[in-house]
Amino acid sequence: MITGEKLGTQDRYDSDSPLYQHIAALSKLRESNKALKGGAQVELYAQDSKGVYAFSRVDRDEKTEYLVALNNSEESADVELSTLTSDATYSALYGAEDKLSSAADGKLNVTVPALSAVVYKADKNVDSAAFTPEISAPKSGAGLSGVTPVSVDLGEQAWAETSMSWREVGTEKWHLLGVAEDHTPRVFHDVSSLPQGTLVEYRAVSTNAAG
Repeated sequence: MITGEKLGTQDRYDSDSPLYQHIAALSKLRESNKALKGGAQVELYAQDSKGVYAFSRVDRDEKTEYLVALNNSEESADVELSTLTSDATYSALYGAEDKLSSAADGKLNVTVPALSAVVYKADKNVDSAAFTPEISAPKSGAGLSGVTPVSVDLGEQAWAETSMSWREVGTEKWHLLGVAEDHTPRVFHDVSSLPQGTLVEYRAVSTNAAG
């Protein structure tokens, strides 16, 4: 039993057990912080093998960065991250007690204990980067079939809300495909119901933290 319980017939739903208490604490953390429960996730760092995986979570209304870093190796790890918030102070919410500071370029160093996770929250809104969204797929003139991915490249790692739409060339009405909150947003367009030879065009509109 992973937390030291004895084998045999006994209560396996003990709310005082270490594992139950650990899961309850994580659940409370999510419930208390909207971004951790349903915010956009922006990947920041991932090692190829065992090690640190780090990402940011940002709620579309709050626009505050929550920094999450996990370490699945047996040794503590120090990594440098490019955060979404420059010149910010990050307070520890879980797994740590110290405060972290990001530089003017958003760089930040974090220590993640072995087989553990840490969560920090910035003291200000994410940076309002200037975007020039470019539709990277499908390419102009491409033949579409089935369910086609529509990808946008914002050119910079930052939080944004990007809405993607399509319309048949020659018509006025745009049809919303979806909204994604990432620096590499992607949605899917089912073109199977369109007549063969239909010419379509796509539009992407990105909104940064400043609106």
